Amino acid sequence: MAELEHHAAALRALQTAHIPGLFQTEGHARALFDLFVPALPRLEVELRIAHRLARHTVIANSPWIPSSSTHRDTPCPRTDR
Repeated sequence: MAELEHHAAALRALQTAHIPGLFQTEGHARALFDLFVPALPRLEVELRIAHRLARHTVIANSPWIPSSSTHRDTPCPRTDR
């Protein structure tokens, strides 16, 4: 893979199993934190979600982001708990 990267003019990646925190919705982040074993205390979950959502300003305040993404605001399969 390193050899291909060395000669590449551009790289593209597709991640279908993980959405980086910067692009996660509140519902998606909450569903992920609910999967932690052992379970996180509720206050810890709320603090982590607030921090993650505050990071969205990186995208909102940037005049240029060197990436592109397609984001669908659909619930994570485990949000029904």
